[in-house]
Amino acid sequence: MAGIARILNSPALLKSAAGVLKLLRDDLDLLERHIKR
Repeated sequence: MAGIARILNSPALLKSAAGVLKLLRDDLDLLERHIKR
């Protein structure tokens, strides 16, 4: 749990984590559209 607290206290790490999550979500979006076609 200490690692999570450290990440939450570091704006830079938090921003990069959010960036990664956004990229993942975009990838999932593309994948979903590709599958539905």
